Amino acid sequence: MMPKMDGLATLNAIKQAPLIAAIPVIFFTAKVQKEEISRYIKAGGIDVIVKPFNPVTLGSLIESIWKKYQESKS
Repeated sequence: MMPKMDGLATLNAIKQAPLIAAIPVIFFTAKVQKEEISRYIKAGGIDVIVKPFNPVTLGSLIESIWKKYQESKS
């Protein structure tokens, strides 16, 4: 858990900062309920990585999410 702000509050703060508002956000969370994941996506996250995750495959997972995001923008 993050101190002082949760992920959704952090995303809202990012959206309020013009210089970084357009940066895509991936949530990392241990909350795996369907409703929670839905909230993160509806709030503007491009995807959700569930903890615990495999650090060996994390890079390729993020690359896959990024490619999917780029394809959705074209």
